[in-house]
Amino acid sequence: MSPSPRRSETLIDLRGGFPRAGLVQRQAALQGIARNTQAIWSVDFTQSLEHVVTSLLSIASPELEWTDLHSLPLTDRHAMVRAVWLLDGGGPARAEAECHECGEWVEFELDLRSIPVPGGCDVLTVHRNEEERACCLPTPLVTEAANDGVDVAAACLQCSREEAEPWVDAVEEALSQNDLLGEILLVGPCVSCGRTLQTEFDLKSAWAAWMRGIVRRLMADVHTLARNYHWSEDEILRIPEARRAVYLNFCDVEEPVEA
Repeated sequence: MSPSPRRSETLIDLRGGFPRAGLVQRQAALQGIARNTQAIWSVDFTQSLEHVVTSLLSIASPELEWTDLHSLPLTDRHAMVRAVWLLDGGGPARAEAECHECGEWVEFELDLRSIPVPGGCDVLTVHRNEEERACCLPTPLVTEAANDGVDVAAACLQCSREEAEPWVDAVEEALSQNDLLGEILLVGPCVSCGRTLQTEFDLKSAWAAWMRGIVRRLMADVHTLARNYHWSEDEILRIPEARRAVYLNFCDVEEPVEA
């Protein structure tokens, strides 16, 4: 049975799935996490990007196991990241590009909601010349174990490196066409000379950086309160956010605060 989304959640379809009671669950309920600072605080941002993303997704979808999330196809993970990004008010994708013709820097933006997510199952058909092969969608387990694109192709095609090598370009093209959120390309004209520019936006990296920034701001707040009130980290984190903000305002006031 699929989970029922609460009002603060969104429900998305998955190309992969999770075994549940003899069935395959192909939907996931997600919630925003930007205000769940204590949960984000527990994430180890020194881990690899895919590990960080899995840990953040486990906060957004607490009904799912970490191992389930880490074994999802990258296409599903990217769709989940976008859903949480939008729930938290992340706004459009933004990136800058330098014009090598005139030296101007131009910022481009794209509404992430406009990027379609191809449907279907987690197995593609890849064509090369007159041949075709079944190709599984890669997961973090595949990309983390791979040394190069040949290893990824071999894992997706479920064959040896030697067999996979001639198929690398075809596999990469098929995966790119089926994961439009994985490599977001922003294209537009230079505002000064009109030359066409392009730049990339890495959604997972941007999301992880946003959440890491929330933790760093919380660390700064903990430092300020610990220095002024000599409270422990645990004591500070147990204080409701609104009350914590009041104490931080008191720390900014030079004169004693009167009742």
